[in-house]
Amino acid sequence: MKTFKQFLNKRVLTVSALAKKHDVDTKYIEKQLEHGIKVEHEHTSKLKVARQIALAHIGEDPDYYKKLKKIENIKEMKKPKWEVPVEPGTTPILPGNVRLYHQTSRPAISSIRRKGIETNQPTEGPRGIYASKPDSEGKGFYGHPDHKSTIEFSVPETDYKYPPFVNQNKVHPDNIIAGHKPWHSKVRYIDDDPKLRADVEEGKFDHLLNNKDDYSKAIRFVKKRAKSKENREK
Repeated sequence: MKTFKQFLNKRVLTVSALAKKHDVDTKYIEKQLEHGIKVEHEHTSKLKVARQIALAHIGEDPDYYKKLKKIENIKEMKKPKWEVPVEPGTTPILPGNVRLYHQTSRPAISSIRRKGIETNQPTEGPRGIYASKPDSEGKGFYGHPDHKSTIEFSVPETDYKYPPFVNQNKVHPDNIIAGHKPWHSKVRYIDDDPKLRADVEEGKFDHLLNNKDDYSKAIRFVKKRAKSKENREK
């Protein structure tokens, strides 16, 4: 296995040269490179270094990041889902990209997180992928992600030249930052106050569980999370 220093010192090929080497379309290499930079950017603050490491990996195997994603997905599926997304609009995105909100129905969030966003035919307007930049108050077309189910994602600025349309046939799951549901903000509110969280876990707010609203969903989630942690520690 190559060390980090070896990757930095390695002479890497261009996108077109990699496409020729592996006999694939340049768009495929560009897509893998985009994902690769995102992955490597988590380990280095320097975009140039992240790009070089990604190119080196793709040079050895054009499907490197595709395979890595499958491994990560398997690990994620085995892991209990006891985390909610961080506050909308706070996750860093790649330089040259734009942050977008695609607002949808609550049931669609999980499916989109797995499969990505595909073009659809809205009630009004042409077929396409509709999205908006968050405004100064953090709102999308139909409101704030704390109140409206929202897919937060990122694409290159060149793919969002004609708002509200995304110039892609599909937004890949790799480009999705988070799927926000309104009750997530209530969980973050509870988690920000250790005493309140302890009271919720102890059942002091169980009388709200029958309300069928976002607060009841958040309370149920916090209680189940605490129970799961307790079972793992036994």
